[in-house]
Amino acid sequence: MDYKRKVLNGTGIKMIQSFVLLLLCVLYVDSYFVDYRVAGRARLQKRQNFQCTTRGTFCRDCDAVVSCNNNGSTPEVVMVCPSGTKCNDEGASPTCSTTTSRKCSELNSIPFRCAMEGIFADPIKCNRYYYCVDVAACGGSNTTQDNNTTTDNNAPFDPSSKFTAIGKDCPTNFSYNIATRYCDIPLPGNVCPKNQYPFKLCSAPGEMFGTQGRSYVRCIQASSNSPVLYGYQYDCTIAKAFAGVHRC
Repeated sequence: MDYKRKVLNGTGIKMIQSFVLLLLCVLYVDSYFVDYRVAGRARLQKRQNFQCTTRGTFCRDCDAVVSCNNNGSTPEVVMVCPSGTKCNDEGASPTCSTTTSRKCSELNSIPFRCAMEGIFADPIKCNRYYYCVDVAACGGSNTTQDNNTTTDNNAPFDPSSKFTAIGKDCPTNFSYNIATRYCDIPLPGNVCPKNQYPFKLCSAPGEMFGTQGRSYVRCIQASSNSPVLYGYQYDCTIAKAFAGVHRC
């Protein structure tokens, strides 16, 4: 009986340890990764709540260098980066530099990227959408286009570079409807609601979720080991909808 009790107690302890480890992993993922659409105002760019944990100089955010006397001290701003520079902590010591660190460069707007052919919502603007087409299949060359104007095509990660993104604006006072694939949602004043997006924010790499109709999103890191996430949009085949667990 005592032996069984010891075995059960040992099993219970292991289960508790496993649960705590899982919880820590979940908390770590939730606190570390951030959707690129809010990275500018979230944990990466404007860390106004920066706390000193050790003595030295640090990048408070992409725009300022701070000094810490010791753990728990109030950070003192020693340098505000001039226009055209960003705080770079990838060298011997943090400084304002025209060479942008990987972390700060990822906070710039990531151009729309196609993952497959179809019509997809702009991740930020409610009254904008994109055609994703395989121009190369027709003898052309694939680029990212914005109302027929070629834009930055250097996204950190592209799951399918064979497609061209062509951006279009909805008619005035209407926003794009993911479910119907039309601009049929009234938009009084032609102004999108502040801090609201066509689909929810990514919170972890590999996360997948349905949006509306047969569309769904897959969240991928902007680059290797990056805390910035980009949500690539996909479509289930006609008459199917995203059912979760990575399947339509």
